[in-house]
Amino acid sequence: MEFIQLLKNQEVTQAALFSVEGELMNVIIKDSKEFHAGDSVACVVNDQKFDTKIIKKQQHNLYLYIPWFDQLNLRERRKAVRTCCEIRAYIQSEQKEIPVTVLDVSITGLGFFCARKLSAHRPYKISFMMEETMNHLEVMIQHVQETEDGFRYGCQFINSREGTLFPIRRYILKQQLTKLEDV
Repeated sequence: MEFIQLLKNQEVTQAALFSVEGELMNVIIKDSKEFHAGDSVACVVNDQKFDTKIIKKQQHNLYLYIPWFDQLNLRERRKAVRTCCEIRAYIQSEQKEIPVTVLDVSITGLGFFCARKLSAHRPYKISFMMEETMNHLEVMIQHVQETEDGFRYGCQFINSREGTLFPIRRYILKQQLTKLEDV
């Protein structure tokens, strides 16, 4: 297990880095009485410092929010959290809109179901509503799996900027926080 330092009110606390999933980091500390949900905390990993916020405290576990762009060396460790959903969407193909259903989404891509066969390894434009925002993204189909009713596609986002992925990041984080409330 890797160790990191938490800095709060100029006090340094050693923490064990348990996991990084999406924009959530779970650390374990021996004495948690000085830490509370809502506190801002700086983290030091490999001599690099970044700011986080405590989202939840559960006994010796702290759940910290780490913005995607502040992940520094944690980026290599992070998994792109895939969140299940069921969202109606449209794929643009040869001047036609093809209805699809988005089944899961991550910060790096999405999975969708379509009754029609689409070509793999070529770009498509997909449009769907998420977090009260109409998203228009370009995807590259990486995987195709035939099902009883059609095809399940796994796609990677291409040519997307940080701002275009914000509604997706927000949706994933909300889903993770909902799961934490159940713990």
